[in-house]
Amino acid sequence: MPLVVVCGYPSSGKTTRSKELCSFLAEKGISHTLINNESLGIDRNESYKDSQAEKMSRSALKAAIERTLTKNLTVVADDLNYIKGFRYELFCIARAVGTTMCTIHCDATVEQIAGFNAGTGAYGESILAELPQRFERPNDRNRWERPLFVVRPEDEVLPLDDVVSMIEGKSLNPNLATVSQPVADKNMLHEIDVITSQILGTLQKSQSEGVMAGVVKFPYCSKPVTINRVVPIGEQRRIKRQFLKVVTDDGQTPSTSEKAAEMFVDFLIAQIAQD
Repeated sequence: MPLVVVCGYPSSGKTTRSKELCSFLAEKGISHTLINNESLGIDRNESYKDSQAEKMSRSALKAAIERTLTKNLTVVADDLNYIKGFRYELFCIARAVGTTMCTIHCDATVEQIAGFNAGTGAYGESILAELPQRFERPNDRNRWERPLFVVRPEDEVLPLDDVVSMIEGKSLNPNLATVSQPVADKNMLHEIDVITSQILGTLQKSQSEGVMAGVVKFPYCSKPVTINRVVPIGEQRRIKRQFLKVVTDDGQTPSTSEKAAEMFVDFLIAQIAQD
């Protein structure tokens, strides 16, 4: 039976949703198992403390899936699964077994996960700040991530019937969880490119005038923000490239100039803080 890959930011509700799905599968009499850091005896903070620890954690998850997945057993893989290439590797495992794969994306905002984590203390502050910046959003235009189910914190339940239909090999009816998202509007993307250039131009002007760190008023933003250090031009360009990559992913394109500016300034501040 299929592999169900659950992905999302830390503290976005992945384990809660995974357990919700497993309970529903049990009610339906569908054989299944849940694989995550807890089942593998891996501390979630330790597994993301550095690149080597991350690599070992991913290897342990991948090995467990390879050992467990069969045509007769549904495996729910509950982890950040934030790397697109790793999700493709899991797809290849499912294909080698002769079964299929679907993706459940727990799509929460940075503000929401910070609030959830404040209540649970599941992740350290540095991990919570860093990992969302590296998360590669699933895209239903990639064959290995279809069908893609997107669930947000405000959604009361998963589209459980649709997930089970996929597991049982039935065709899915298009709905908000599975329908292809529109490609980002090219005019808006051009406007975002212009806005981000204006914001970085303002930052460069401030720094050239001798304001190495302090309060800066950016275009389209209602409130000034504090920049706590000098940001070299090369770093500014890298941050802009990363932001443009984020907004071209499904569902991330802002609808207005003000929203685009707000998103970029938030992204800029987060990148400056972590570097």
